[in-house]
Amino acid sequence: MILVLYLNWVTMGSTKQQKAYLLHRQDYRDTSNLLTVLTPDDGRVSLIAQGARRPKTPLKAILQAFQCCELEWRESRSDLGLLLRADFIGPATHLSGRALFAGFYVNELLVRLLSPGVSDPQFFEQYHQTVINLSDNSEPVLRLFEKNLLLHLGYGLDLWQDKSGQDIDPQATYHYFFEQNFVRLVQSDDPQGLKIPGEALCALREEKILPQHRMVLKMLFRQILQHYLGKKPIMSRQFWWAYD
Repeated sequence: MILVLYLNWVTMGSTKQQKAYLLHRQDYRDTSNLLTVLTPDDGRVSLIAQGARRPKTPLKAILQAFQCCELEWRESRSDLGLLLRADFIGPATHLSGRALFAGFYVNELLVRLLSPGVSDPQFFEQYHQTVINLSDNSEPVLRLFEKNLLLHLGYGLDLWQDKSGQDIDPQATYHYFFEQNFVRLVQSDDPQGLKIPGEALCALREEKILPQHRMVLKMLFRQILQHYLGKKPIMSRQFWWAYD
């Protein structure tokens, strides 16, 4: 089986070279890793890094989360490529505490929601800026990333008009319904469900999230993303709670 895969890489695959961020890494066979990386031109890519777990390999220091690398790999007939070279191009981003768990949360979303091979250099740059901007006060950065992620996936929120085609009113209150967008509430409406101030939606649209908007927007994106993630819980969120 290993010989067949090797022949596929050698005879069939073209070689690619791109900037990349490591999203996930797991053990593969005795000394190798199976990598999931984000690239600008090929989106999410899966690679085998042969020998990446050997004691003296330089790959251990290079293939780290949240630091930008340049990778060269050979494609195969399958979606699994063979890593040929990895170079650190920096700058290194050192995350700790809540910012570290926020970064793990972002990476987990991408591993679970991105389809392989979807090119979007602008989204790669948005991820890059998210990593740089993460800090102990990561909530606004995460909300903007979630907003851009939904847009990248084709599920972008209309933050200009509600379901009826009326402009979002900062003085009004809204509910969000899947495939219907935001619906304005009136006094006679059922008060159950998440009530979203129009002011918060306008702030999200302008990417100027104020402290009073953070909790309601956090609950909004949690509701939306869980719909697409399914029943499996987000593991990094559990680590965040443990840290708190």
